[in-house]
This record gives sequence, C-alpha cells and structure tokens, in this order.
Amino acid sequence: MLRPPADDRGLHREHGPPRPAAANDGRVRRQVRHERSAPRPGGDHHAWATSVKLDLGQAREYAKAVYKATDDYLGTLSPEDLDDEIDVPGIGKNSRAYFLGIGALIHLANHVGEISALKGVQGAKGYPF
Repeated sequence: MLRPPADDRGLHREHGPPRPAAANDGRVRRQVRHERSAPRPGGDHHAWATSVKLDLGQAREYAKAVYKATDDYLGTLSPEDLDDEIDVPGIGKNSRAYFLGIGALIHLANHVGEISALKGVQGAKGYPF
C-alpha cells in the first residue's frame, strides 16, 4: 500500500486513526483554521477500509496529537475570535464558535451514538447506563 503524505505534524492516516480523532482534525484544522489536515485515503475507500491494518499505538499517538493541537488552538481564542464570521467551503458562513460546536462537539457525539448503537445490535452494552 502506498503511504500517503504526512500532515505538517508528520502524522499519517493510512493506519486507520480513530474516526473521532480524524473528524476532529479535519473539522478544526481544515474548516475552522483553514489549514491542511491529515490526508484522507484516496481512490476506492471501501478497498482501503477493508484492507487497512490498525496500528493501535500509532492511532493513539495520532489522537493525542490531534486533541493537543485542538486544545492549544482553543486556548488562543478570545471571545471576539469566537464571534468572527468564517466561511467554510461547501457549508457557508457562520461564527467560528458555531463551527467549532458543530464540528468538534456535536459531530463527535454523533459518532459516539453510532458506536453505541452498533455495539447494542451486536449484543454488547452500548451506552454505559
């Protein structure tokens, strides 16, 4: 398998990072900050997804780096920064706070719900309550 280019932190996504970390990376870096995020697998996504080998250690390191970068970025924002209107291509204009809330919080909660539902239909406990 060809190795896709690393992002500016030297991180690669070919080993299947946890979906929430990848979503966070894409939403915050690409949409809100207008920076390059980790490359996505190109071409036949199904073929890639069924052949990928997960390196759990590398995936965890990727997630840690993504969440640290997000935390560091959020720590730099003032109330005025959060009120700034930004334009996210394909989505439109709204405040930076809106896109951070939708992308980094609500989108992540959607994935948690999906994972919980999948666990439930397989006989495992979904949500821990």
